[in-house]
Amino acid sequence: MKKNIIINTIIIFMLLLVIGLVYALNQQTIVSNDWHDFYGYIKDAKVGYVVTAKDPNGVVSGSYKIDTLGKYGFMHVYADDPLTTLDEGAKLNDIITFYLNGNKLNENYTFKGNREITFLNLTLTLKDSDNDKVPDIYDLCPNTPKGALVDTNGCSAKQFCES
Repeated sequence: MKKNIIINTIIIFMLLLVIGLVYALNQQTIVSNDWHDFYGYIKDAKVGYVVTAKDPNGVVSGSYKIDTLGKYGFMHVYADDPLTTLDEGAKLNDIITFYLNGNKLNENYTFKGNREITFLNLTLTLKDSDNDKVPDIYDLCPNTPKGALVDTNGCSAKQFCES
């Protein structure tokens, strides 16, 4: 009987560990009882884009799918649960880094928790890796040949015809 209890305890512990790892690997936001809300404007943010907030360990602590052109929020950025060993979110005074569709935004903010509400405009330095004057975030044809004329999607006539 005692042996079965120990085995069952070990199995439950391992299952909880696997569940925690799955959350961490999938970068899912884990809801906690404490958070810090953010809202504001993001130039160039289109409807459907996703803003994510990560703690210093890279754990996604909050996310928001843009539903109004150029605006985001209220985005809950959740706190870490101190009663677990898993890193679920931000700790008090952690520096939060924001991303738009995986592209790092220019602003950071100190996590305060305690259901704080912060208006924070976010900006993205738009990169243009192939120098075709269409930022990578909008460029449907990366690696356009130098000097080629492109459409608003960053595609040259040759690239357009190949796809």
